[in-house]
Amino acid sequence: MPPSAYKNLMQGIDWLLHPKNKWRRFFKVLNISMAITLVFQQVKYNRLDEWQKEAMEVMSIQAEKINALERDNAQKTIESYEFNAVLQAMNESPVASWTKKVIKLPGGQQVYVMRYFNKAYVDIFLNPRGIDPSIYVGQEDYVAWDSTIVKEFTRRDSIVFATKRPYRGTITLPDSLGNMVKWNINKYPVFFDGEPIFISGIAFKADGQSK
Repeated sequence: MPPSAYKNLMQGIDWLLHPKNKWRRFFKVLNISMAITLVFQQVKYNRLDEWQKEAMEVMSIQAEKINALERDNAQKTIESYEFNAVLQAMNESPVASWTKKVIKLPGGQQVYVMRYFNKAYVDIFLNPRGIDPSIYVGQEDYVAWDSTIVKEFTRRDSIVFATKRPYRGTITLPDSLGNMVKWNINKYPVFFDGEPIFISGIAFKADGQSK
């Protein structure tokens, strides 16, 4: 409340309670009315200012949230493009690569389910033997390999899982004609919260050729 309005209001109330004459009382009543009007107007404008300030604060907060969301979406879009580019690069690599998911069973055992293999893996290990790649994804190795080879794959996957370290070795695998070809194998764990959740690997011929 402005000091002048408050002063007029107080003086008017005093004269109203202790009038000197009727005209003075009339003018003081009028003065009180005007002072009260000024007071309510000031309160009204102050309240409007408060509402406007609150509205501006809310709008500012919402605008910042929208900006933060847009920045987050932009970052996720960039990360998505980068991730897809990495997948494309892996898929186009001339070196056969794959990734298996570790599934824990009751009793502390694990099975290893194929989740990904690149084009080179399909061209080198599946297509020449007439194996449909679509039946392999989400399944264990037995749908694409014989039991002897599956046991060897599982043994090496289990070594990587238990030691949490990469594994290097060689293995002989059949080609489209049934000939056994020697391959260098590198396997390594992929971690989440300190535990291996995937076992990935690459293979290339022992003579240094990728095919």
